[in-house]
Amino acid sequence: GAKTRRRGHDRECYDGISYEDRGHQTTCTWLQLKGYTHGSFSNAYLYVASIYWSVTTLTTVGYGDISANTTAERLFTLLVEVVGVAFFASLVTSLSGDVFAEDDQASELRKLKSRVKTYLAKHRFPHELALAITSFLRTQRDFRRDGADAPGDAASRDAEVVGFLKDTLNLPLRRAMALHCVRADECLAGHAFFRGRHDNFVADCVVDCASAVAGPLEVVLATGLHVDAVRLVTRGDVGVSARGFRLSAGEDFFGHEGKLARAEWRAPLCTFGQWAEFVVLPWADLLDRLLAAHPDVEQDLQRHAKERTAAHANVFRVLSPAEAAATSSSSSSVSPPAAVPPSTAITPGSLGASEDVAGLEARLDRLQGDVSAL
Repeated sequence: GAKTRRRGHDRECYDGISYEDRGHQTTCTWLQLKGYTHGSFSNAYLYVASIYWSVTTLTTVGYGDISANTTAERLFTLLVEVVGVAFFASLVTSLSGDVFAEDDQASELRKLKSRVKTYLAKHRFPHELALAITSFLRTQRDFRRDGADAPGDAASRDAEVVGFLKDTLNLPLRRAMALHCVRADECLAGHAFFRGRHDNFVADCVVDCASAVAGPLEVVLATGLHVDAVRLVTRGDVGVSARGFRLSAGEDFFGHEGKLARAEWRAPLCTFGQWAEFVVLPWADLLDRLLAAHPDVEQDLQRHAKERTAAHANVFRVLSPAEAAATSSSSSSVSPPAAVPPSTAITPGSLGASEDVAGLEARLDRLQGDVSAL
């Protein structure tokens, strides 16, 4: 009885005759409307049809070939749509976030590799050395993609590339890179500080050095004992003009007098009427370690410091060991800033109003005389 009535109802729904047409409140389900309840369809077919409706609903495609017909079906569809859309949106957001994050990382790696290539070409690295550096970098897991250079300041890009290469390359390649930079820079290639030194010493100095710049009439070192760093004068001259003491670019360096000869400055060391640039070699993190490995260089620097302090007694005062220990902790220095524009960026237009060099030196003499009197 009941089974027969159900089959009759299924046939009526499939034929388009609903209970509403007969005055009843019941309507046909989507299974009945599609004829899926006749028993002529396998369970696999019905499962695929159900999954098809679920996926089209969750992805908001909704072709409409399978749609809710009864009140219960409509309520269930609303629930699936609300929950499904929220889940699908969350899934898409998560996947797209991962993809974009990977794209950003790959883009940064491509830009960095391009900047490395630009740096090697800009500074004319020999083909063999440039090939060795790039081949080494290709073995690194995070450095294997090509890309375009990013806009930005050339000096900051160079600094980023140099820092990256220092942290990534092995010691032989770092030294080879540093030696090339020294030989390519005319101000460093023939500098007296590096003249006759072992290549490893020169390379290690350049790898860990810093740069500094000082403007016209700027105090580079104040009076007192200085044991923080050795500074190589690479451009411009500095000195104590009132006492006839002058240090020239490419030939002179200073800062070793306090460490190796226990000599303090009687007068401040200043620039003259032009900008000056320096290579800064810190004692604590660099020279102490290098001189321990190169005692011949330490002996030569110590001899140089003693000869200078003896020849310029009006500029230096040699302290006793007790005095040096007492004053080294309290002495102050006026150091040039660490951030340096490239020398090509220091143009007459960037130095402010021009002034006669002789007039600047006269002003410097007066200032140094006032400081000495104090």
